[in-house]
Amino acid sequence: MAYSWPNEIGEEWEDREWNILKSWYSGEILQAQEAVEKACDELDYEGSWIYDEYPDRDRMEREQMKIQKRLEQNRPGELRLPDGNTVEASDRRPGKIEELLQVLWYNEVFRRRWRRRKCRGRCR
Repeated sequence: MAYSWPNEIGEEWEDREWNILKSWYSGEILQAQEAVEKACDELDYEGSWIYDEYPDRDRMEREQMKIQKRLEQNRPGELRLPDGNTVEASDRRPGKIEELLQVLWYNEVFRRRWRRRKCRGRCR
């Protein structure tokens, strides 16, 4: 379905669009995105280091590792693929999930920083 872009794109519209796109994620990727969002929710407060002009890269990496450990604790020994097949976690190519998690984490931090800068106290 095609539709025109609204003249004024608000936070409600952005949230709705974001949720539509997330609904297309596979199960494991959606779990990773939700874990990233939860971590950002915990760090989303006035004066948080994620809103520093230049966030500390080491701190970003440490937080990513914490998210990764939480996911590994909650993940069973096998991974379900979108086609329904399963792969043992030990058979996965090392680093791929970690790389994806890093991208999800950095993008979510960027999204929140952008929203905060755009809103300047007007949103939420």
